[in-house]
Amino acid sequence: MLRNESLEELTDGGKYTADSVVKVDPDGCRGCHLCCEVVEDTIILDPYDICALARGLGKSFQELMQREIALGVCDGIILPHLNLVEKENASGRHCVFLGQEGEMQGRCLIHSFRPGFCRLFPMGRLYEEEGFSYVLLKNECPYQDKKECSVRAWLGIEELEQYEAYVLEWHSFIARIREQLPQENEEDRQKISLFLLQSFYLTPYREGFYEDFGERLKKVKGVLFA
Repeated sequence: MLRNESLEELTDGGKYTADSVVKVDPDGCRGCHLCCEVVEDTIILDPYDICALARGLGKSFQELMQREIALGVCDGIILPHLNLVEKENASGRHCVFLGQEGEMQGRCLIHSFRPGFCRLFPMGRLYEEEGFSYVLLKNECPYQDKKECSVRAWLGIEELEQYEAYVLEWHSFIARIREQLPQENEEDRQKISLFLLQSFYLTPYREGFYEDFGERLKKVKGVLFA
């Protein structure tokens, strides 16, 4: 999702790599779960996220659409995002995966296969011509006494270099799509969005996600950018 604030307004000014050590770990959050409440419809899900959710929950994309995820327009493209539910006995909404009872109250129910956006928080990515850097967002997490942790450990993603290459490829592809979207023709924009949903989200991925994704991306580029 595109943001209009300047880098100075959003971050501590640093640019980090996967092996950088940053004060980012709130030490288990100590019962805080504000980031799971003040989310609106902003947790946009990429194909890897949907693949992880589908496998982790044993559900298809269509089954996830019944409660866990929803579709919305993000910078001109229809994409899935985590769903929100109304708070019990209070005003406002929270992530559908925020536990509400027992030992999981106030905890993430999908922590081991949570989306990339959630893994990053309170960090983000700064995309530049040569790739991207990790940045630490200011004033996003209210926990003050954070511990030092490497970005790699904070993300907790296996095959991180392969994942980072995928993230950059997906970001570049979506950015190109946005640049070429027909601005005046709503019907054509919807057709492109539905084609992307069918190509990258609706069809389950094979065991080797990155290889499967690469094959799909090549085919889609052949159709859209021929």
